[in-house]
Amino acid sequence: MRKGAITMTGGPVGRGVAVLVAVACVLIGFGAGVSAAGGSWVRPEHLAPGAAPPGASVLGPLPASQTIDLRVVLPPSNQGALQALLQDLYNPQSPLFHDWLSSAEFLADFGPSPASVSAVDSWLHGAGLMSTSLAGFAVDISASEQDVATALGTSFERYRARSGADGYLAQQTPLVPESLAGGQISAILGLNTLTQFVPLSTPAPAVSGGISPQPEADGLTPCAAAVRAATTPSGDYYTLDELGAAYGIGTLLVDGQNGHGETIGLYELASHSVTDVETYESCFGLTDSVSTVPVDGGGGAVGGGGTAEADLDIEQAATQAPGASIISYEGPNDTDTGAYDTWYAIVHADAAQVISTSWGECEPLASEDGDLSSFPTLFEEAAAQGQTVVAAAGDSGSEGCFAQNGSTSLEVDYPASDEDVTTVGGTELFSPSDEVTWNFCQTDESLPCAVDDGGMAAGGGGMSIYIQRPNWQPGVLEWTGSLPPCGPSCREVPDISANAGVGMVVYADGSWAAGGGTSFAAPLVAGLVADRNDGCTTSSGLWTPALYGLAAEGAYGTALTDVTSGNNDMTGSNGGEYPATSGYDGATGLGSPRAAGLSCPEITSIQPSMGLPGTEVTVFGLGLEHATISFGGTPAQVVSANATQATVVVPAGSGTVPVDGSSVLGSGIQSSSFTYPTATAYTALQPFRICDTRSSAVTGYSTECSSDDPLGQGQTMTFPVTGVTVDSESVPSDAQSVVLNVTAISGTAGTFLTVYPAGSAVPTASNLNVDAASNQANLVVVALGTDGQVSIYNSLGSINIAVDVQGYFAGPSGSSSIPGLFHPISPLRICDSRSGTGTACSGSPLGPGQWTKVVVSGCPSGDPTCTSVPTTDAAAVALNLTAVSGTSLTYMAVEPAGVGGTCPSGTPQFSNVNVNPQTNLPNRVIVPLGPDQGVCVYNSLGTINFILDVNGWFGTGSESSQGAEFYAISPTRICDTRSVASVGYSTECSGDTLGPGGTLRIPVAGVDGPPPAGGSSPPVAVIANVTAVSGSAFTYFTLYPANVALPNASDLNVSPQQNTPNLCIVQLASTGSSAGEMDLFNDLGSINAIVDVAGWFQP
Repeated sequence: MRKGAITMTGGPVGRGVAVLVAVACVLIGFGAGVSAAGGSWVRPEHLAPGAAPPGASVLGPLPASQTIDLRVVLPPSNQGALQALLQDLYNPQSPLFHDWLSSAEFLADFGPSPASVSAVDSWLHGAGLMSTSLAGFAVDISASEQDVATALGTSFERYRARSGADGYLAQQTPLVPESLAGGQISAILGLNTLTQFVPLSTPAPAVSGGISPQPEADGLTPCAAAVRAATTPSGDYYTLDELGAAYGIGTLLVDGQNGHGETIGLYELASHSVTDVETYESCFGLTDSVSTVPVDGGGGAVGGGGTAEADLDIEQAATQAPGASIISYEGPNDTDTGAYDTWYAIVHADAAQVISTSWGECEPLASEDGDLSSFPTLFEEAAAQGQTVVAAAGDSGSEGCFAQNGSTSLEVDYPASDEDVTTVGGTELFSPSDEVTWNFCQTDESLPCAVDDGGMAAGGGGMSIYIQRPNWQPGVLEWTGSLPPCGPSCREVPDISANAGVGMVVYADGSWAAGGGTSFAAPLVAGLVADRNDGCTTSSGLWTPALYGLAAEGAYGTALTDVTSGNNDMTGSNGGEYPATSGYDGATGLGSPRAAGLSCPEITSIQPSMGLPGTEVTVFGLGLEHATISFGGTPAQVVSANATQATVVVPAGSGTVPVDGSSVLGSGIQSSSFTYPTATAYTALQPFRICDTRSSAVTGYSTECSSDDPLGQGQTMTFPVTGVTVDSESVPSDAQSVVLNVTAISGTAGTFLTVYPAGSAVPTASNLNVDAASNQANLVVVALGTDGQVSIYNSLGSINIAVDVQGYFAGPSGSSSIPGLFHPISPLRICDSRSGTGTACSGSPLGPGQWTKVVVSGCPSGDPTCTSVPTTDAAAVALNLTAVSGTSLTYMAVEPAGVGGTCPSGTPQFSNVNVNPQTNLPNRVIVPLGPDQGVCVYNSLGTINFILDVNGWFGTGSESSQGAEFYAISPTRICDTRSVASVGYSTECSGDTLGPGGTLRIPVAGVDGPPPAGGSSPPVAVIANVTAVSGSAFTYFTLYPANVALPNASDLNVSPQQNTPNLCIVQLASTGSSAGEMDLFNDLGSINAIVDVAGWFQP
């Protein structure tokens, strides 16, 4: 089960939950191996309290009356079952994958066994330690020094460390019953208060030459004070938003993954300043909720040691995850019981999905004071509960103990080395293409350099000496010679790295200041994890198995940046260990993050969003490079992929299905939909107006859109098509696509309109390109979307829109005799009213308010062998109507001839072309045929010539020849002759601008939707919107099959420097090397062309 975000209010955490029962015997003062009533007593080596740190001075015995707090930490029960469960929780093939436990379930299944608790109970109470309680895995004890010394057989001495801090140390390993010495007790905490965790932050320099703005910034705007602090005469520091942008966190934020609903828990051993954090959040406009949970009395006075650390952790996490809630768990740093209790509080509360710590100590010290043996169970619990624990790797390079005890041995920090923690090392990020291992002493690897920097001058990394390498981590580093307790194959750190060496600006201790260290890197990664959790179906939990799995798949360049320069041998004492190399290394781990590739696979859109099985489509989103992309649960073949887009082959399926992604990183919550088009046939309707955004007071009628305002800039309107009846005409619910005449009316700016299926993303396509304050119509064939609706997008300005329904495509209504199948022909000019054109209409322009009838069957004079519309069995015809050089602003309409072949006498209730005087303008028309294959053409005002070019016809179901069914898809751009640089995308035609008399061959079959030409049922024709773009001269386009000669016909007529669209229905070449292709001819000047496919016909 996934835990929801829990908002906690500040309040102390109490530990005791069950008081142990007293036992009547008191045992005191036995030496090692001494027998007594109840058995032998021993001093187990693993419970030794360690030694005083170098340079510490003895202050004398601890007063007998001083209270000592101890934690007797017990191991989990069922350790084998716990390890098996953790394996299943992180195995994507397991049914238990990411099926997280609650803290109550974890304790019920794996808490200390009753027998263990009873045995410890008997020992402690028998030894006279009566004030005890059980909290989780630890028995808490509070007693005087005298009572503790007597019970455990050891005295306590006070010391003063070189830092000036006072503490105490048990002088002997405690006595315990021999029956509890074999691992029944993990640790006894509180015997040594001289070793403390240290905040892993340090001063860091600016970048000379400045920091340039990064792509995919997160949209935060720092206040002037932060900008001033980040800009110095010697160079620039990062503001934290710039740092996140450099790692691409903005890609997640733009996608809505901002940590919303997630809680980040911060492990602190000091108190943060509320004023500092509020000042920072106000500066950046952040609204993260920040609350505090004090543990064991809290982290001490604000402004004391560590407040700056607590401040920067909150500020970094809030910047990278601006939608998250933050809880700062703050405990004391003067005892190891405080360090343990703070971890217990944060894990047991299970309120945070992501936990970050920037506090650590080197492994040998963590072993001495019991942290190394007591903390792991808490981290196992966090992993089982789905909590991601992120820890800073340390700031002393490969010599992890140097800052604490001066040792130059190869050591790493704890808890960074724990196998259930994701460890973050340090880099120096000078620019997105220039990132190296963080090592201030890189050019002077020496003890003096390390000392000058306070022993904190390089990113921690290397190998543990206690913890074995987990099975998810590759074996890159090995111990040789005298082997440590974990053997040759030990836990390697770090796992991932981020900037620690170029200064970053925060508000701490009452002022703006710059700092560095892995303290900054850990909460950055924690913020990134919270963001990605926001886009995943479950929380990340232990993140390292997924990270290493992703790296094994080759994620460098999209999810990770491989850092290959520098080493982290800060003192120069270890021969350059460890160098940054290709792949994993002990200096920077797997490298640094690229946020887009670390997202759970998110599917934001698909182009095209409709197509047949076998079609190649492009899937857009995040985290896609190594994702499994499934259509309705069926995985697709991935042809190529990067973090943000993938080309896949559509698998078998039908209907509309969800498309989602999964990977080793999990499954994304955002999916898209894909529709498998079905074979359809055409039904013509008496044209009716279904949508008009103008008010009914203006038009005198009401439509589905009459209450809408004009469509504004960047806005989309959606209206129903199916189920709407106008004058007894309607589109049925089983229609798959619809034929519309869309008119743009009097816009305030030049714009384009895109008509597309409702519920889909706005495609890269257009249907109308219209100048300001003008009226322009275009025929549109569009697949119906959600609930039988259509959407229209307007690019610029404000504009009214009228939509007339002409007909629809639905599943065939027969088996052997199917009406509405399409028969394409090569363009045929059947009518041209200009004088001397050799057609039946020659010399017959239309006057104002005049109708004329045109018979579209048969061949024009001079071409008796043409392929044309038959005299019988044709129900409707596809025409291109071109209005030519009218004397007045007018509109034209085409209707079927009536009974007896007559034309109407009144004014039509719709229009097909709206045209200015002395202008040539086309529009496609699909119109039913009258009894003698006649259509009637109407002109409203002035005198005008017109042209009709036939492209094909729809049958009655009685025709002898085989017709083709229509498959609709969402508008898909297959050709754009403009340069890639000018439009930002590429097509089959990129850069192929047409010259005068030039012909462009355009592949259609097998491109973004239509099936290939060589298949069993290749496409025979295509419906596409063709746009002429900014030509240098008045010209026309003709589109025709690629295997025939240029016909006497046109599809577009366009003036210079104009963008003019027209819907085209084009027969495709059926044989030869040009099968499945069409040609586009340009008459004059130089011009670009765009082709957006709306569907195709195939038998």
